[in-house]
Parts: sequence; C-alpha cells; structure tokens
Amino acid sequence: TTFSGILVDMAHEIERRTGCKFVLHLAPSEKWNDMVALVGSGSSKFDLLLGDVVITGERLKLADFTEPFHITTLTFLFHKPEPANSWWSFLHPFSGGLWLLLLSTLLAAGQLFWLFEHHQ
Repeated sequence: TTFSGILVDMAHEIERRTGCKFVLHLAPSEKWNDMVALVGSGSSKFDLLLGDVVITGERLKLADFTEPFHITTLTFLFHKPEPANSWWSFLHPFSGGLWLLLLSTLLAAGQLFWLFEHHQ
C-alpha cells in the first residue's frame, strides 16, 4: 500500500532528520481510543500514531501528544428556527418548572420582607 499526504511527508522528514526508520501501517481499528491505547501501551508494534486525533483527558493518561500543528475551525451549521411572535414568547427561555420556582421564590421573598417590615 502506498501512503501519501502531509502526515506521511512529515514522517519521512522525521526519518531524514533523526535517522529512524518508520514502517507505515493502516490502522487496525477505526476507533481512535483503541489506537491511542495501542501506542500508549508500549507493548504493541505501533510506536507512533499519525492522524487528526483530538487530545482528551482520557487519552492524555494513555500516551504523550505533540502540540497540535494545525488548528481547524470546524463548526456546526443548523436551521435557525423562526422567531416566535406572540405575547408569551418571553416565557420560552425557561421551562415551566423553572418559572414556577422563580414565582414561588419571589412570593416567599415578598412575604419575608412584609414580615420584617411589619414586626419591627
């Protein structure tokens, strides 16, 4: 199998600069966590993992990572809902239970203020 791409070019440059020789293989698993665990164990035939691997806390426990050399600005795109044009649209940010909690807190605070003002 012939490999090509920026990561392969980087591996060849590392070989040239360090004198090490890499043998490139396709990933035996499609799960990045499995691949990071294979490299991190030190007991497998894989010493290095090249790819767009996201650095997570769990993966940092298994292996060392280089600083990212390319940062991407991937985003999510979704349909923007139509704004609600009604008198009650201000209620939508909170659930009914939260509005009930806010109202009961307001009433309880009002009663406490009334008690403190009238019993002094």
